[in-house]
Amino acid sequence: MYVRRAARVVLLNPADEVLLLRSRFRSEIPGLEWAWFVPGGGLEPGESVGRAAVRELAEETGIELDEERLVPIAYAEGFGTLGTLSGPMRDDFFLARVAESRVSTDAMAEYERAALGDHRWWPLPELVRTDQPIVPGGLAGLLVDYLAAPEWSRPRSLPW
Repeated sequence: MYVRRAARVVLLNPADEVLLLRSRFRSEIPGLEWAWFVPGGGLEPGESVGRAAVRELAEETGIELDEERLVPIAYAEGFGTLGTLSGPMRDDFFLARVAESRVSTDAMAEYERAALGDHRWWPLPELVRTDQPIVPGGLAGLLVDYLAAPEWSRPRSLPW
């Protein structure tokens, strides 16, 4: 039983750039005070992971999608601590392509906006080379493999 489930969206624009949000991360670890994340967040009671993914994407980016456009691409699970929650957690990652690259954070909660540093569409070659912290780990390799694959049959496990 997970103490927290989250749904996240790996969003690609027509140039195959991926949208990442820069946010506060691990203030107790030098060099990891900030990290780049794919949009997403925790499931509400009774909510499916797909529904949570589209809701969180709309809240954090202003981009609205139908759940049917989501491709299950990966998951990460492990022990974590988030606020007062501590224990086994799981994040499910979906991929979606969009024609629009405009982002709006207007629907974010105030505490989310206060923790947000920036957002950016990353070209894949730059994402592969960066030494900046990216969450989830292994995102660049996952996208390289996804874009090269003739089909994607099942979600891949990513490091927690």
